Amino acid sequence: MQRKGSTTTMALSRRALLRNNHNGGRIRALSPFTSPGHLPPLAPSPIASYATLYPSSSASAATIPTSIASAATASAPISSTTTSTTTTTTTTPTPISATATFVPTSPPNSDYTLDLHSTLFADTPTSELLFSLAILKACQLDPLVHYGAKVLDAVPVTRFVAYPIVRRTFYSHFCAETLSDIDHYCKQYSSSGKQVKMIPDYSIEDAFDEHQWESNLQQRLQMFEDAKRTLHENVSFVPVKITSLGSPHLLEHMSSLITYHQNASTLSSLSWLQGEHYPKAPAYIRSEGEPAPLSHNEEVQLKELLARLSKICRKSADAGIPVLVDAEQTSRQPAINHIVRVLSKQFNTSDSPTACVYNTFQLYLNGNTELVRYEIEEARKKNYLFAAKVVRGAYMVSERERANQNHYESPVLPSKQHTDEEYNTAIQLMIENISDTAVVVASHNAESAQKALYLMRDKNLPKTHPRVNFAQLRGIADSLTHALANKSVRVSKLVPYGPVENIMPYLIRRVQENSSIFGGAQRDRDLMWNQLSQRFSLSRT
Repeated sequence: MQRKGSTTTMALSRRALLRNNHNGGRIRALSPFTSPGHLPPLAPSPIASYATLYPSSSASAATIPTSIASAATASAPISSTTTSTTTTTTTTPTPISATATFVPTSPPNSDYTLDLHSTLFADTPTSELLFSLAILKACQLDPLVHYGAKVLDAVPVTRFVAYPIVRRTFYSHFCAETLSDIDHYCKQYSSSGKQVKMIPDYSIEDAFDEHQWESNLQQRLQMFEDAKRTLHENVSFVPVKITSLGSPHLLEHMSSLITYHQNASTLSSLSWLQGEHYPKAPAYIRSEGEPAPLSHNEEVQLKELLARLSKICRKSADAGIPVLVDAEQTSRQPAINHIVRVLSKQFNTSDSPTACVYNTFQLYLNGNTELVRYEIEEARKKNYLFAAKVVRGAYMVSERERANQNHYESPVLPSKQHTDEEYNTAIQLMIENISDTAVVVASHNAESAQKALYLMRDKNLPKTHPRVNFAQLRGIADSLTHALANKSVRVSKLVPYGPVENIMPYLIRRVQENSSIFGGAQRDRDLMWNQLSQRFSLSRT
């Protein structure tokens, strides 16, 4: 897709930030989130419940609509223009403003309207429906989730007893053991006439020495070949966790330096930033005093980390399988954002059909929508693609716990509605500016997926546009995956795989979050029950 038009002046809105405090060298929070009053409120989702993390939320899961065509009134600070013919679509770069509101320009088109109904599970064997329904129901039980996580993270003897049970239940629902298992899972979709690609994720957590980093690099490089050989054309992305390839402490030190010099307007003093600039940090990310500069050894580690990631990106380009860089904790994320921008300038050429490397943005965090807007602006000015996987978030529980333990305001937005508004705004920013972006709409929320489809329709983008993908986790929001596949959009399932003991940190997070965040699980439970009721003529009590 070719860029047209001249460089456009960008208008960015900024949230008010508190003044700097200089009395130390670590990152802390200073202020709570300021409610985004400039955004028109969204209608509350009928399919999501944040009861545990957001006790004040009034979202209800009581009503499950058969069609969500009405979910098309999101707001977002963007304006754009699009011209099209019957054979080609041309998107003209336009200012990223702060005042436009998304309203569909034409009546709902059934070709872009999702249909969620119980027949989505009509081809699923009864035994699988019963098993999935039991697992998703168990994830709703707070005592089981709370104490189960403690057991799984306990002493080896306890884990020895618990792991066989977990392997046959939660693990088999959310994860896979090998790529061949993922291939079998993929074929379950294809056998029913649906194309759902896979995102195989060999889950690796933090690593702390050079031997581990090099070993993880070789494993990830080999994974491209193994995935291509086993899954053929059914692999869509390969995830990469940066702290498996370099020092977590290095990223935290880099992040503290970036944060301090962002707010002091002295980023140019950091030579390793390679001249990159960033907006001031959100109010919850502040550095207390100027941190020490990177040591010589840390600068060497940074160069080696960039070299490892460049090898992965070159392998990605050769294999035709893009990389999804995982988001991590807020204490590391500024460094990750910088590293991915450096890689994007090298590998995400603006005239490519799609991107090679994607960053991940967690929209339950205060300030990330503004950061998405800024990154689009930078990509447009410097002529590369800004690619992002947009998620609601994976560290909500730990971020709130850390904030509580360290006595600072949580970086997590105060309600589900705030998160929904920010998420839908970020999706609109990405799709409205598709000439400069590529996006993975990674969501279990049917309203957000529907809004994205309506944005594509109103931009005259084909449903198979190579720069717009959708994704859900295995075992969650399967009904949404089926509905998207029925519309022939680019949709994938992320499937963590590997030995159960390696995946436990991931699995614990998934189970914790499923009890409180994933509205798609409630919808799946209701649709599964409806399908079972039809088969056995049951009535729900």
